[in-house]
Amino acid sequence: ETEKAAIWKGLKGTTCESFAYIGTPPDILIEGKPDGEHFADTKAALELVGIKGESYLTLFQGIAAVLQCGNLTFKPKPSNDEETEITSKKELKDLAELIGCDEKTLSLAFTERTIKTRGEEYKVPLKADVAKESADAFAKEIYAKIFLWLVRTINDATCAENNYKGGSSIEYGLIGLLDIFGFESFPVNGFEQLCINYCNEKLQQKFTQDIFRTVQEEYRAEGLDLAEIKYD
Repeated sequence: ETEKAAIWKGLKGTTCESFAYIGTPPDILIEGKPDGEHFADTKAALELVGIKGESYLTLFQGIAAVLQCGNLTFKPKPSNDEETEITSKKELKDLAELIGCDEKTLSLAFTERTIKTRGEEYKVPLKADVAKESADAFAKEIYAKIFLWLVRTINDATCAENNYKGGSSIEYGLIGLLDIFGFESFPVNGFEQLCINYCNEKLQQKFTQDIFRTVQEEYRAEGLDLAEIKYD
């Protein structure tokens, strides 16, 4: 609880079930460890690449903001079902405080969209289901930015140019690794594994497109007799 409160006071007393994006986790151990031990390992790994202190807090406050977005609920206004109101007042207030935004401004950002035409700008209310989608999209964008920042930070921490004296004036070689055969199937496959396998499938398609299909087209252009190969 102390660790959670240090990140953001709104996390104190919460569990996985407190957040709609997480829900009840499966009762399994990964590599024989509970999530608490994995978190300690993650924190230690982040410290190795320089993510500690203020940057550590900012990282996990961003993740907390993503989780908080998932707890927002919406319903049509009684007076007009074309307009929407946020029913989770406390969650909205906590989110606004967490990200340093005015509560009313944040509420309007989820429940209205701005349309700009030549010389004119006006607001259009969003229906409840669309407003919920806008909150989910906002959470997705925050998470994407966090991921890109994390990748850049790790790259900077392991970059020879930044970590060796006079490194900026030395021309280093580059080793690129691409694993396109990383498909895995476990007795219990969670959402994380689905994302990994989906990413690998897209990489495989990209590899096939760039190598085999491109060569096929080149052979055809040169008039070589080549049997049709399907990669569907």
